[in-house]
Amino acid sequence: MTLWRWNALLGLGARSGISFLCLAAFAVTALSSGFADSLQAQTSVALLDMAVVFENHPAFKSRLAQLKQDADGLQTAVLQQRQALIKEQENLRLLYQPGSQEFKDKEKELALKVTQLEIDSNDKMRDLMVQEAKLHFEIYSEVIRLVDEYCNQFDIRLVLRFNSAAVQPDKPESVMQQVNGAIVYYNPNRDITAAIVQRVAQVRGAASPQPIQPR
Repeated sequence: MTLWRWNALLGLGARSGISFLCLAAFAVTALSSGFADSLQAQTSVALLDMAVVFENHPAFKSRLAQLKQDADGLQTAVLQQRQALIKEQENLRLLYQPGSQEFKDKEKELALKVTQLEIDSNDKMRDLMVQEAKLHFEIYSEVIRLVDEYCNQFDIRLVLRFNSAAVQPDKPESVMQQVNGAIVYYNPNRDITAAIVQRVAQVRGAASPQPIQPR
């Protein structure tokens, strides 16, 4: 039975048959378009190991090392001052009669010194922690800006963070990170970490990008 006769039995004219063909063609086109969009979305996903980018960032490494040096210096200075206060406390019983008013006054003065040392050291350590947080945020913002530029250039719609470090079977934390990771499989060509590291080096004016240091 021809399409025209089938339409006639249904009470439809020839023009309805043409409309039916157009509708079918439109449906096929829509399905094809949806499949193409889905395929494009899948192929425009990239991966980035943010930890590797940070570890290979020239400014981040040097400035973080300076903060660590400042923290180590602070801990050393606080330890020396504590030892000096302990020495004063030991000498207190040798210089003054325990229980005397002078002994009590010196003991109270020494306690105030200990308290003030703790307050000052905590304030300085907190300041170093704030500086470290600001450093991380500064570098992260810079990296995100470069990632945004890269994605716009190569029409990448989504970037997922992942861990590119090789699994170490003898270390439980390494195994669990791999087992619980969000990425099960990826094409190495989807990894843009090296490209972002290179762009960071270019922005920072490095003469020649250094080989990426693995995690």
